[in-house]
Amino acid sequence: MSKPSMQGQSAADLRARAVTKLVGPVDPRAAHRGAAEAFRVLHDMVWSPDTASDALALLHELQVHQVELELQAEEMGAIRAELEATLDREARLRDAAPAGCLTVDRAGLVREANVAAGLLLGEDRDALAGRSLPAFLVAESAQRLLGLVDLVAAGRLGRSCTLQLAHRDGADRRVHAAVAPHPDGGAFLVVLLAADGDEAAPAH
Repeated sequence: MSKPSMQGQSAADLRARAVTKLVGPVDPRAAHRGAAEAFRVLHDMVWSPDTASDALALLHELQVHQVELELQAEEMGAIRAELEATLDREARLRDAAPAGCLTVDRAGLVREANVAAGLLLGEDRDALAGRSLPAFLVAESAQRLLGLVDLVAAGRLGRSCTLQLAHRDGADRRVHAAVAPHPDGGAFLVVLLAADGDEAAPAH
C-alpha cells in the first residue's frame, strides 16, 4: 500500500492546520467539523516519519479539547435549565400575585397580563393581549389612566390614582392603579388592586 501524498506540505504547516482546527469555534456543529478535519490532518502526519511524533501529541490535544467541549456543553445545558426554571418560577409568582399586573404601551394597549388582572377586568388573561386597557374604564377614568402614563413617561414616578371600571352589568367597580416604567423600556407596568369593598369579577 502506498502512503498518502503529503502534497508538499511541511510538518509545521500540517501542525498549524491541526492546531487551528483544535482551537476553533465552541459551537458544537462547527467544533465537530473542525475535529473531523483535524483527524484528517493527523492521518497525513502519521504517514511521515518527520511528523509522526507530532501527530501523537496533537491527538492528545484533540482528545483534551473534545473533553473541554463536552464539559462546556454540559455547563451550557445546566445554565439553560436554570434559566428556564427561573423564568417558570417568575411566571408562577406573577400569576399568583393578588394584584392585577399588566404591561401596556403608551396608548394603553395590553402586551401582557396576569391572572388577577383578568379577574379584575372580567376577561380571561390570555384574551387581554392586544386589547385597550382604557376600553375597560369609564371615559373619565380612561383619560386619567392615559394621563398617568404620560406623567410616568415624562419621568414623574410614583404616580397612582383610583379608576372606575366600565363593566357591562353597570356595577360601580373601582380599582386603585399605579403606573411605573417597564424595566426593558418602551412600555409601562400597570398594577391594579380592587378598591376597598369591591371584588374582582369572575372571568367570562
